[in-house]
Amino acid sequence: GSTMLRPVFVSKMDPIFASDESIDFFPEPKIYPNPTNHYFTIDLTRERGSYSIYDLNGRLMDSNLFDGSATVNASNWSSGIYLVNIEFVNGFISREKIVIQD
Repeated sequence: GSTMLRPVFVSKMDPIFASDESIDFFPEPKIYPNPTNHYFTIDLTRERGSYSIYDLNGRLMDSNLFDGSATVNASNWSSGIYLVNIEFVNGFISREKIVIQD
């Protein structure tokens, strides 16, 4: 005979996914203007945290703390796509893209 596999429909995670408790969502970051060629703003109305910006090769281009919003100087960066990691004080992380043009 062959081994019979039976799917498991109950797990220890069920109470987490079936919970009626509301989850506090973090605000959607606004990065503008996008695309840009000099400066851009990371806006998180009334939120605090930090940001880190990387090029597509993984090099850190800029990082800093912010309280509500931050203006980033990208005038000496090469044209291309950059990844913006935003970490809120409550631990949530958001990842966005910014396009730099000449």
